[in-house]
Amino acid sequence: MFQIVTRLLPALLLLLAFVGPTAAEQGMAIDPATCLGCHSNKISAAAFAASVHGKNACTSCHVEITDLARHMRGETKIAKVHCERCHKKENAEHYNSVHVQNDVKCADCHTDIHTHTYWKKDKTHCCRKMHPVP
Repeated sequence: MFQIVTRLLPALLLLLAFVGPTAAEQGMAIDPATCLGCHSNKISAAAFAASVHGKNACTSCHVEITDLARHMRGETKIAKVHCERCHKKENAEHYNSVHVQNDVKCADCHTDIHTHTYWKKDKTHCCRKMHPVP
């Protein structure tokens, strides 16, 4: 009996090694390193890690990506990210401000969320993006 278990154990471990990642790709969280394997030409891993969103998984914002295989085959339509899902307070402040009266949308200033850094309540940090100082 011990010999049978000893012979089957390596095969069982090998099988588990292949089944584990497949289960993870079917609806569970997808590791950002996996995403950057294909998207590193557009997104800097270092800049994203240093950004305000760097602790989030890619699928925290890109919620429609639940099946990695379907995404890689182009079967998953990627929708525009809805920042207000997490930023409810900021969204309410924006819609009660002069920005809306002047048709200034969030994305007009916050262009690449993969590289945003903390502004620490310093509005000049934000203004410099809109009106660069020489």
